[in-house]
Amino acid sequence: MAPGELQPLEDSTSVETPMPAGTRLVADRSFEWLADTLIAGGSPWRLLRLSEQGAALVAAWLAGEPVTADRTAGGLARRLVDAGLAHPTIRSRALAPGEIDVVIPVRDDPSGLESLLRICARTPHMGVTVVDDGSLDAAAIDRIALAHGATLLRHDVPLGPGAARNTGLGATSAPLVAFLDADTVPDANWLTELVAHFDDPVVGAVAPRVRGPVGVSWRDRFEAAASPLDLGDQPGVVRAGTTVPFVPGAAIVVRRSAAGDGFDPTLRVGEDVDFVWRLAGRGWHVRYDPTVVVTHAARPSWFRWLAQRFAYGLSAAPLEARHGDAVAPLRADPRVLATVGLVLLGRPRAAIGFLSWSAASLARQLDGIAMRGGSESAARQIAARGTALAAPGLARSTFRAYGPLMVAGAIVMPVMRRPVVTVAAAATAVRWWRAGKPQPAFAFVSLSVLDDLAYGAGVLAGAVRTRRIGALRPRIRPASSTVAPISRT
Repeated sequence: MAPGELQPLEDSTSVETPMPAGTRLVADRSFEWLADTLIAGGSPWRLLRLSEQGAALVAAWLAGEPVTADRTAGGLARRLVDAGLAHPTIRSRALAPGEIDVVIPVRDDPSGLESLLRICARTPHMGVTVVDDGSLDAAAIDRIALAHGATLLRHDVPLGPGAARNTGLGATSAPLVAFLDADTVPDANWLTELVAHFDDPVVGAVAPRVRGPVGVSWRDRFEAAASPLDLGDQPGVVRAGTTVPFVPGAAIVVRRSAAGDGFDPTLRVGEDVDFVWRLAGRGWHVRYDPTVVVTHAARPSWFRWLAQRFAYGLSAAPLEARHGDAVAPLRADPRVLATVGLVLLGRPRAAIGFLSWSAASLARQLDGIAMRGGSESAARQIAARGTALAAPGLARSTFRAYGPLMVAGAIVMPVMRRPVVTVAAAATAVRWWRAGKPQPAFAFVSLSVLDDLAYGAGVLAGAVRTRRIGALRPRIRPASSTVAPISRT
């Protein structure tokens, strides 16, 4: 295989492999019964029609019944999980001897390494390999690794986090490999919770929730509430265009047979996003389990904090070169985009007209399905709710990707000021609300704006540097959430 190439799943696609017998499912918070055989939800949101037998199975599973060994029923359960409509409930289990190795890349962070190795020492049956990626004080790293019985490997010059993880991957042999950055602090039982996911043969990687540390400064409190590495408190299958579009490489467990040669060493930022997208593209499931939490240290200064956000933005261009519109900064149905845009421009009547047209189109798809109040009434409610749910995320994505351009436009053209202020206010309000309304609100909003502008500046700089505008191109396509059949059982 070429460098960075991943091993494909043996079965042609993961959705063809039934969920293991005995799996118990829990509904995603977006899940909703719209009729006896019509369900909605998932990520991206969609409408799906079940057969009567399939509807009975789904109802039983969500009431607590386990998935049986019947292949057809297991296939339906797999489709629910793959669509983000339901999630498997996982029970922790003990690690088997030789089941997992831990790889810790480190550069100039002896205190973080010391703390992490102490935590790792509490977990039995686990090999630990430290990869020193060109630390200036190599002797300190050597001394700490030796004191804790860890295997030490070294790069004479820094090659980047992806290359360091690959070195550790190549030097270990366990069927599962956990990557942990030296500046992370995992829960005591984090591995026993995550390894159980691999009892499902299509799972190629699992990641915990990564949160910022609790501190007293504005920056620390913002990181604890809204770190860009924190993907929230809801589980999900990780892929582009969903509520969990990526997971950070700071803490992730990978199946060796799926990992291939590992991370792309030519990427200094975004190598983890590239890795999980390639896993998903090969048919493997990457799962996000927020019940397990790992704390990741925040940057120690304002300059380094903003530089980190800028660097995240810079990764968009090389990722777009590899993954196309998976990197699209904005995804929207043109009808929803037009409705929200007309509201921002102060034309509510035209917005209502677009909304009515959307409802009429959906009503035709629902025709023949017995729904309370009739298909037309249900269609109006679904269209209105869909627009209301999409609008906050639309504002958030727009300002994060195009904030610097929007601010520049508002300075030059006064007519843009009101829409720009509205979008910025909506974007920060959404983030503040989702973060649990941390106080003081003014500090959070200010840092959120700085965060978004630094990231957007990085996206713009990356596009200029690489002469690729794909990372700035929105994905405006009609939603594919037709009333598609999901079960014929």
